[in-house]
Amino acid sequence: MSVKVILALAALALLFVALVVWGAARDDEDSGGWTFGTLAGCAAGRAVLGSDVVDQRCFSNRVFTARPGRPCVVRIRPLEERFAWRHRQLVLALARGGKVQVQLAPAEANAPAVSLPLSTRMPKGPALPVLPDGGTLTLTCAQPDIASGLCQVRLARR
Repeated sequence: MSVKVILALAALALLFVALVVWGAARDDEDSGGWTFGTLAGCAAGRAVLGSDVVDQRCFSNRVFTARPGRPCVVRIRPLEERFAWRHRQLVLALARGGKVQVQLAPAEANAPAVSLPLSTRMPKGPALPVLPDGGTLTLTCAQPDIASGLCQVRLARR
């Protein structure tokens, strides 16, 4: 093999290592494991992290808590990263309760709100795109857990 081919392969290997290290640094600290976020997230955007949730009155340890008549309303902060054109993905899963109505209203004026129900029949929702400007997430408890009288929804992985 020529020296040029060896140098090109070495450069590609260094680039791959740099991407892996960068991805490990970007992953959520409380996720419990590394998920190859950089390579998978290049096209899909990164997952919404617990640190992206601004108002944490009804949010703790990656779990949102709503009661009947008292919805959980939180803001998702805007991106402050260098690559702010990328969106994030919000994946939610029902942890407690029978039915929760989820509404994500983007901060951008012309972007439509997204609404979906989570229930015991469909406990995990599809990935919802969170635009760079952030938005407001509202969780309304429609059918609480019988024992606790509340609904809980957790941030899930893709």
